[in-house]
Amino acid sequence: MDNPTFMKFLQHFDKHTGDERPTNLLVDSCSSHVSMDVFMFAKEKGIQLYHVVPNATHLMQPLDKGVFGSLKKAISNEMLKSSMTFFGETGCSCRFEEEKRQESQLVYNFFALQYTTLATIIDRNNEQRVEEIDKGMKNCFRWMWLERQVDIGETTVSLSEHIRKVDLPGKALCVLCNAIISYDSRGVRNIEDHCEDSPTYGLYPMFVKAGAVREQVAKPKPIIPISDRVYQQQVMILGVLAENSLPLTMAPLFLETAKELGKDRKALASNSMDRTSASYKMSHGLQKTIMDRTLDNIRQAPFSLNIDESTSSSHKRVLAVLVSYYSDIDKSVVVEHLKSLELIKVDAVSIYDALVDFFDSIPWDNLRIRETKAPHLLDIDGDICHHVHNASKKFCDPFEYWAEGLFCDNYADFKWSANLKDALAEICELLGLKFTMPARFLGHRWLSCYDVSVSTLLMMDVFEVFYQVFLPKDMQELYSLVMMAILRKRNVSQEARARVKEILQGLSKKKMTKDGKNRKTRVVEKLIYKLKETTLILHFYKSVLPSLKSYVCLFQTKVPLVHRLHDKQDELFRDFLSFFVKQEHLIGKSALKLKQMDLEHDNGQFMHIKDMYCGAGVKNIMKEIGGDDQTVLSFLDRASTAFIKCAQYLQKKLPLNNPLLRAVSAIDPVVRGHSQCCKALKSLKALVPCKLSLEDEDQYDLQVHRFQVDPNLPAVDDDTRIDTWWASVMATNQYPALCSMVKAVLSIFHGPQVGDILDPKSSRMTVETFSSIQTVKYWLRSSGKSATATFTRQDPLYDPVDTTLCHNMRGAASSHKQVLQEKRDAKEKKREQLNLAEKVISKAKAKQIIEEAEKATQLFAFAFGQNSTKGQMLALLAAKRENLK
Repeated sequence: MDNPTFMKFLQHFDKHTGDERPTNLLVDSCSSHVSMDVFMFAKEKGIQLYHVVPNATHLMQPLDKGVFGSLKKAISNEMLKSSMTFFGETGCSCRFEEEKRQESQLVYNFFALQYTTLATIIDRNNEQRVEEIDKGMKNCFRWMWLERQVDIGETTVSLSEHIRKVDLPGKALCVLCNAIISYDSRGVRNIEDHCEDSPTYGLYPMFVKAGAVREQVAKPKPIIPISDRVYQQQVMILGVLAENSLPLTMAPLFLETAKELGKDRKALASNSMDRTSASYKMSHGLQKTIMDRTLDNIRQAPFSLNIDESTSSSHKRVLAVLVSYYSDIDKSVVVEHLKSLELIKVDAVSIYDALVDFFDSIPWDNLRIRETKAPHLLDIDGDICHHVHNASKKFCDPFEYWAEGLFCDNYADFKWSANLKDALAEICELLGLKFTMPARFLGHRWLSCYDVSVSTLLMMDVFEVFYQVFLPKDMQELYSLVMMAILRKRNVSQEARARVKEILQGLSKKKMTKDGKNRKTRVVEKLIYKLKETTLILHFYKSVLPSLKSYVCLFQTKVPLVHRLHDKQDELFRDFLSFFVKQEHLIGKSALKLKQMDLEHDNGQFMHIKDMYCGAGVKNIMKEIGGDDQTVLSFLDRASTAFIKCAQYLQKKLPLNNPLLRAVSAIDPVVRGHSQCCKALKSLKALVPCKLSLEDEDQYDLQVHRFQVDPNLPAVDDDTRIDTWWASVMATNQYPALCSMVKAVLSIFHGPQVGDILDPKSSRMTVETFSSIQTVKYWLRSSGKSATATFTRQDPLYDPVDTTLCHNMRGAASSHKQVLQEKRDAKEKKREQLNLAEKVISKAKAKQIIEEAEKATQLFAFAFGQNSTKGQMLALLAAKRENLK
């Protein structure tokens, strides 16, 4: 035993003795046990070395002298005798009798035992280590080999029971025979041959005797194949999903989480969490840690708020407050959730008061609230996307909810009736069209009428055929010609036509409610009787509304685009005006002139009603039915009104002439190097309430001028995020004052960011728990990683943990109890102030008291029944109940 060998043993000892330290190790006084390297390693790993008394082996280690010593001597004699017999007296001749070969095998096994003590068994989870060891081998080791089974006589043995991979290239170890098996040449077949051919496979060498029989080996328990074990785990996951009515999309998340948790089996076995503990650990543990860090960040950086409201199950208003700021850690703009506030009434005063109470711990220099707290608030309406949705509603108003009503009736017809949906899907297949479920129109997101218009036009032929059956009997024959024309246009075969007729006959027998009949009457009117009017409106929506839709889609993304806000608003308004205003009245006009244009009266700037842009679909229908048709003229008149009403709303709501938005456009690196860009950047110092130090204020203008002509700044392409580009500029440390201003500007919200996380099953969730979940969700979203990827650790024993998070999780229960006690104390204090009566007991407590009273009465009757009447018993029970009241 030398020093390197003992160090290797010590590392092996440390690895396999668990993580509870300190641990004791008894060693003798061999020189390899007392080196400085050994002492330092043992101290670092928490191993306490105890040395036995020197020269006292016979006292301290009696087995060495009485058993092991005799065994060593016997083995040495057998080795010497077998060697002489095997190699002969001259040492050059060799006799291969079977009996002598078996004896020599003992010698080989002995040396193999000495050889294998220097090899380390590789853990099955360490795939990378196996690849490194067998690199360059003809046949590399595969863990799936161990799932094979071999027949040894009448016994079936799994290789996983006795075969181990060791840290020797191309070698595996048989733990029963202590044989090193080489698999480099033939792979797993060498291992199988060893198991099948070895006469001693399954017997430890010291028990192998001449004539030993296989019956001495206990039959091993069969190993379940890996494929069956995989299926069993998949069944468990699917069962949990079905039992709890969870979506199947949760299956991969469950599996990924289980794999990560399984890395630390001891911690997993000790883990437990019910619904209540999950709630307060989420609120007082994880959410508290994230919230504290977010508040620390926004105390030091400019930020902006995004507030949206919803209604809770108790009919109270819930305000979700998001914060946007530039993170020096992430080198990008992040959006995180601050708080969800429950209000009874939502107006400017109540929102203001709620935010003031929440932000008491944050410097008001960072918080942009007007009036008394922050008069320098940026005068920007950040919810432009909401205004564009409202503008689309103004656009649709002149058509008197014609198309939108059709969308709602269509959706209701097929949403709640499975047989109608199946019939519609089959007719689509027969007509050669792809079935799409009628989409839902959302009144609070009016631009959804564009998406529903597109899908309805694609399904128009199918709808015409489907709703024929709901016509009055005398009209069905008349409109059957229309259906036949559609079938011919779609090249439907005779067999398919017969099937369509069969489906419609089945629908004609369907019983409908009064609401269902009324709904189908409205749909029939719009899709059959007044089909031309309906298709005109749908094609008009399809052609015009994309200009509004593209703007909303752009600014609803998570990428910061505040630098493009002014240009895109100007582009949106000009494009929309070009649909019905003569181009000579638009070219060369500034945003201010467009803002002041008279759109209420026609002073010669509007196009003729037939020259307005309506789209190719509308033009084709007009040619088909004639431009002088009353339906066309009525439609054109309403279309003109739609253009004017929508344009007037956009003109009023869009901040087209906002000086701040014009100046913010200058932070776009594409416009760098122009005098107007330099002028706009310098104007930001007066427009943006970003507090610069005196030194930075002096340097700001100088840095703006240098920034315009700096040739060493990174290049820009179409895929570069603006916050990422400015992060590279900040890394140069050449423009600190300018970068401080840019951080403030990049934090500005430009579109809705509040998402939905609640579903009907979470109606019992409190606002506090809702707020906690929102905070964690947005924090993970801003990090760009999943929860599993965020909290995983490669080595559960030694990789560091977030100590602050663990501290908060540990104290979550006590924090929860403290919050509950504070609520009880506040409620009790209020009762005392109002001089209320004694606290009313709960329903369960009252029931318990009544049961106890009845039981006492029964005992009384049993004891004194002979001298008591039934009336006395009832009177006693009534008295007890009266006392309880």
